[in-house]
Amino acid sequence: QDPANPGTWNINVFMCRGRFENNLAQWTMRICDFLVDAQGWSFLMCSLCNMGDQGQFRGQQLLFRWDGDKRNIPVSTTSWNNTDSNKMEVPDYWVDEKVRSGEMVMKQVVCTLEERQALQEMLDSTYKRVLTRDRAPDDDAPEDEEMPYRLELEAAFRSEHRALWYKYQDRRERDPVDEVYLPKTADPVTCVVERLQPGDGYLYHGTNPSSAMSILKTGFNMEHAGSATGTMFGPGVYCAEASSKSDEYGRDDGGNTYPSLCAILICRCFIGKPYVVQQAGAHVDTARDQGFDCVIGDRESAAKTYKEYVFFEEASVYPEFAVIYRRQYVKEQVPANMAVKATGTTGRFWQMKPDKYFKNVAPEVNKILIAAQQRGDTVVSVQYKGTDYTFNIQDKIGINRRTGNQVPLRAPMHI
Repeated sequence: QDPANPGTWNINVFMCRGRFENNLAQWTMRICDFLVDAQGWSFLMCSLCNMGDQGQFRGQQLLFRWDGDKRNIPVSTTSWNNTDSNKMEVPDYWVDEKVRSGEMVMKQVVCTLEERQALQEMLDSTYKRVLTRDRAPDDDAPEDEEMPYRLELEAAFRSEHRALWYKYQDRRERDPVDEVYLPKTADPVTCVVERLQPGDGYLYHGTNPSSAMSILKTGFNMEHAGSATGTMFGPGVYCAEASSKSDEYGRDDGGNTYPSLCAILICRCFIGKPYVVQQAGAHVDTARDQGFDCVIGDRESAAKTYKEYVFFEEASVYPEFAVIYRRQYVKEQVPANMAVKATGTTGRFWQMKPDKYFKNVAPEVNKILIAAQQRGDTVVSVQYKGTDYTFNIQDKIGINRRTGNQVPLRAPMHI
């Protein structure tokens, strides 16, 4: 509290990125949630004004009213009133005594150094620099890179949740495991991987930091399945065994608590008996009807991209870790084995086929071709690294004017 101005508080939680992006809206909602849900006040109005020569400063006023202590305070629609979950044993690595005793249902704890190292090793060992069209442009990426070289862990939290753990164990017991299917996250074996039970596997789910922390508290909701990324293999909770695949769906909070940082949930999943397919389609109903526990869309075998795991029961996925991470685009700052060239495409580049496969043209050439296409030009000449090329946009042919060699071109799927 400011002693010189009674009723005024100074706080240091506000952050900004650039001149205009800040986390004021997020902290406004936190204040509203606290006063309304926790203290029982009524929210009346919010007024604000932008100041400064370019409107870069913001003044804001919130008005609440105390209606007495008889007001009904809204409660969460999620109920964890399950006495059975209080009777079950919890993992021996859980540390919160109130959760272990059943006094509390859940707690998010900060990961130990050993856990953080194990999670970083998992992120690294399953990272492939393979682009797909699901990768959105990143404003923080350099112009000559579409994909980071590494995901660097900045913070990690582990969920100790009696109710979700009870649901997960109950789901496991319904389908005993005969054969174990191991995802790529099973190797190398770390202190985290050693905790798994037969039929389990750690899988990734990309999101933003706020959503990640929220899902740790509530679990996944099948009503929202596919609402953000679609349902290529049928409705369900989509996870991946490659951290680079889930990074395609990673987002930041727009300058809030973790500016410029994204999030991945590392979930303990009951893979059990998987139904493996290679082509898109409504496979979930077939898998469920035939007694499978999940669907694996194996696009790695079909298109050299990634495998995706689809779970059609909420209880099959226990969101255990939330990893807050930074995308590292400087190859000199990553381990040597990770400083490799990206393959595949996001669909935003013109491509040429010099041999068996199509490859992205250089970023500077791509900009020229896109601009020519938008102008309606059919032929454009480009000099790249001292060599003159002619690109026939209409006929999709590229010509090396020095050698006369011609190669097929392929236009971007979207610009």
